[in-house]
Amino acid sequence: MYQCVFIGAGSNGTCALCFFPIDNTLSRDDPVMKSVMTTIESSINDADYTHQLVPLSWMKTLDEVTNLMKSSITIQEYSSITSSCKVSCSDELDLLRYFHEMGYLMWHDQPVLRDVIILDPIEFFVKPAALIICKHIEDGNDPTMHFLPVHSKCKKLQFNKFNDLTTKGIMNSSLLPILWEEFKEHSAILLHLMCRYGLLVPLLYNTTDESSDVVAVPPSEKYLVPSLLSSSSNQYKEQWLDDETSYQTCYFVFSSCEDMKAKCIIQSSDLRSDGFLPNGLFERLIGKVVGWCQFTSKDVQIDIDMNLLFKDLVILSYGRQRFRLSLQQELSSIRLDVQGMVRLSYMCCIRDYKVNRYNLLMCNCCRILWRFMIVY
Repeated sequence: MYQCVFIGAGSNGTCALCFFPIDNTLSRDDPVMKSVMTTIESSINDADYTHQLVPLSWMKTLDEVTNLMKSSITIQEYSSITSSCKVSCSDELDLLRYFHEMGYLMWHDQPVLRDVIILDPIEFFVKPAALIICKHIEDGNDPTMHFLPVHSKCKKLQFNKFNDLTTKGIMNSSLLPILWEEFKEHSAILLHLMCRYGLLVPLLYNTTDESSDVVAVPPSEKYLVPSLLSSSSNQYKEQWLDDETSYQTCYFVFSSCEDMKAKCIIQSSDLRSDGFLPNGLFERLIGKVVGWCQFTSKDVQIDIDMNLLFKDLVILSYGRQRFRLSLQQELSSIRLDVQGMVRLSYMCCIRDYKVNRYNLLMCNCCRILWRFMIVY
């Protein structure tokens, strides 16, 4: 848990909080909580791995690993445990994948990441990641902030770079030895995990496979932190092209209401009442868009100082064609504006594209957006 650094009230009558209060007085009698629990149980029950029968040696291995009381172990330590539990060598990786799907541990079969098995994701990953992406400064709508001694040290030693992180959402890699002083043993793995889950976006990098969901993370001097971007001004919300330039618009609409699928026309009132925009989705999309721009651009570099990257709005170019992505919070949707004329067949891709899992949307949403920007 975060510790409160400041004692007493600040200049505006507020102080730093070490927790986020919520109303849980109804507990299990809360109708929303009941609905959430029912949905989660139904989703778990539909998954194949929850009905998979496994050998007793697998469960014995899980008990041995859990009893270690560590946040992580190496793949060599894991192999030693499976050997003592009489698990065959051919089953070792299948066992890891099964435990990962069941949520007992985290393991990614990818370069750099495959050598570490995470037993306590909160201790190993969430805590160090939160040191970067937590709310560092106050704003008009939310006066809360998290400012720990390590942040004070970072601000003292590298004021300008720490200021870029907190105000512009740009993290210089030279901050990591300070922020992750307690986690330096696994800093390379933590950096890969944050990039994999879209919490950081390496700037000035290239990937080799546009269809892969594996994030290539070569050494990079700077990283974009989408969650720390500032809010946009009305200038870019109201007008982003000159009056003579045409553009096409479409919306990504989200809802937990099944009746929404059957509607041919969706009104704004429908979105206000039944719309549902997953928290953090737009920030993840920003990361995908910036990564794709670097992959497809000849120049590679994205000029962050152009002030066209914001927490709720992005304006970038794909070749000679500009586009704008904006978060429509009141309508629980994401708006896409594309400069010039776009083929109708590509606009229909949005209508026909159906995604049942949000993780698939995370991986593929950006690729679909680019299909709209092909001009013939």
